[in-house]
Amino acid sequence: MNKLNEETKGLMLELLGLTLIFTAAFYQGITSDWFNKYPQQSQAYNQRIADLATLNVLREISFVMRDPDSTDNLERLVRNHDTINRANVDISLQDAKLQEILNNEGRSAKAITILFALLGAFLVLLGKFYVFLYKNQLH
Repeated sequence: MNKLNEETKGLMLELLGLTLIFTAAFYQGITSDWFNKYPQQSQAYNQRIADLATLNVLREISFVMRDPDSTDNLERLVRNHDTINRANVDISLQDAKLQEILNNEGRSAKAITILFALLGAFLVLLGKFYVFLYKNQLH
C-alpha cells in the first residue's frame, strides 16, 4: 500500500508542477499584454491633451488677430501660454513616473513568472522521481 502512495504522491506532484507551469504561462500572457498596451494608451491620451492645448492656443491667437491692440487679448494669450507650458511639464513628469512604474512592475512580473515556471518544473521532476522509485520497487 505504501508503494501505491509513492506513485500517487509522484503523480500529484507532477500535476501540481504542470499546473504551476501553466499558471506561469498564463500570467506571462496577461502581464505582457498589459505592459505592451498600456504605454501606447497613455501616449495616445497625452497626445489628445497636447492636441487640445494646441487648438486652444490657435483659438486664442484668432482672438488676438481680430483686435491686436487689445491688452485683454494679449494677457489671455500669455496666460494660456503659461498654462500650456505647465501642462507640458506635468505630462513629461507623469510619463517619467509611468515609465518607472512600468519598469518596476515588469521586473516583478518577470520574476513571478520565472519562479512559477522553475517551481513547477522542479515539482514535475520530483514527481517523476517518485514514480521512477515506485516502478523500480515493483521489479
